Amino acid sequence: MHEEQVDKEEEETATNGGAEPRQLLREILAVAASRRETAARWERFRSLELAELLLEESEREQDALPARSRELAWTAQLVAEQPYPAPAMARVHGLLVRSRCLQGNALRVLGERAAAEVQFQIAVHYLTGPPTAAERAWYCDKLASLREAQGRFDEAAALLSRAVSIHRAARRFEEQGACLCRMAFLCFHEGRMEAASRVFSQARGCCRSSGRRALRRGAAWALPYAWPCSAKRTRRSS
Repeated sequence: MHEEQVDKEEEETATNGGAEPRQLLREILAVAASRRETAARWERFRSLELAELLLEESEREQDALPARSRELAWTAQLVAEQPYPAPAMARVHGLLVRSRCLQGNALRVLGERAAAEVQFQIAVHYLTGPPTAAERAWYCDKLASLREAQGRFDEAAALLSRAVSIHRAARRFEEQGACLCRMAFLCFHEGRMEAASRVFSQARGCCRSSGRRALRRGAAWALPYAWPCSAKRTRRSS
């Protein structure tokens, strides 16, 4: 019983850190990038809440400012790589998966696909959670974007299908619906209109459980890809 209490206290220490996460965020980002790798390893910045906040900021900047997003995710990686007590390691691994995937996705947006591939390869080593862990679906979701950019549409569809299965098992309806929307647009891209309609209907079913956010998320991601595909098919048919 005493050991369990010690483990809980150690995990709370790692989670909460010694200062307010927003203040730590401002401090770490004020350090020049050339010196940040050293600064991020200071005990003051040993905070999983700080790493979480950095990843949230990184995800927010993915499309508009991919270079900035990559820098934020890299900083989160440095913070999460600090030594933490054993009870916190499951969360640490989840944060490192997200960090590597966000770095990989930012590199994809920047056109650096080989470097993006490396980040996803590293992320695999931290997929230590249960089969329905959100990080596994996160990995499949982000890697699918890279596979699509590489023209490997079958692999992208398979990854999204795996993400849908994980979200369905965990009853994460919004995330499931967003992935289904993307799968529908992949079918659309390949000219499989009946399949696209069927998958999109499944996505609408998820939206009834989670509201319309899932539909908006999936459509917002996929429409920039769908328009060129639609235009290409129109030119071929004419």
